[in-house]
Amino acid sequence: MEFHIDNSDAVIRCQELVALAGVEDQGYISMDYAQLGDLLKHADKEGFVSGRLAFKPSRAVALTETRVKRYYNGEITTRPLRFKISPAPRPDGQRDRN
Repeated sequence: MEFHIDNSDAVIRCQELVALAGVEDQGYISMDYAQLGDLLKHADKEGFVSGRLAFKPSRAVALTETRVKRYYNGEITTRPLRFKISPAPRPDGQRDRN
């Protein structure tokens, strides 16, 4: 999955996510800490950033989810969305790159 930031050429790679047809859900989108700076520079003063999610097909990832009955191999891009950037604490032993 990728997050395409509005009014920018920036694309943030996110962790895999399985989207099931007909199922609406909410949750968190995760990415590598190395990309956090790129994301934050596009956020407004309240910490929100606008963009679109692009779901890239992955048969291997779909096969890890037992609820998947059929596989769609086309890309799906969402309407414009607004996200709140809330960095999670770093795992033990990881530090910022300086």
